[in-house]
Amino acid sequence: HLYGSTHIVLLGDPHLPGKNPLAKEHLLETINGWSDVDMVVALGDICSRSCTHEELTYAKRYFSKLTKPRYLINGNHDYIYEDHTEETAPLKHASYETQMQKLKHFQETFSLPKLYYSVHKEQFLLIFLSADDPKHLAQLSHEQVDWFQHELSLHPKTPTIVFFHAPLNNTLENYNKYANTPNFIAQPKEVIHEIIMHNP
Repeated sequence: HLYGSTHIVLLGDPHLPGKNPLAKEHLLETINGWSDVDMVVALGDICSRSCTHEELTYAKRYFSKLTKPRYLINGNHDYIYEDHTEETAPLKHASYETQMQKLKHFQETFSLPKLYYSVHKEQFLLIFLSADDPKHLAQLSHEQVDWFQHELSLHPKTPTIVFFHAPLNNTLENYNKYANTPNFIAQPKEVIHEIIMHNP
């Protein structure tokens, strides 16, 4: 390798505590046992259902056991829904004020500089985006989009990796009824497409 290598472990939707908590504990032990891991990125839906205080406390304790540097972003289950403790209760959208409080609590719990942020790693720029606009389940706010565009403009020649909770539009097979539908892709899709096209 010209630049050596950087080993990034991606954790998609841990949903803590959720199902199979023992398997999730074993996963941490496995990652901690790998000597070549530079960083672990958890890609949203850190909490199992509605990011209650109990779920968030569990998640904080869970990630405190990780011996590798960790980087978290949030997903829809980390702020959009009203608090529910029953696994069978239907999920309902919380008020906008409650959603913003949950985002703040998430940020404070994991000591994040902001909900969205960037890190330089070797020759790369790593950008971490979080869902923070409840219009869709995985949408960036106008403020975050502006920040994203500005961050890219500051590093136009730097190879960049962007981490987010949902995939880009039409990058998945239509393997179920949700794939490539508005709530299950990165939004706003047209703006994101333009950003990508202007930053090859």
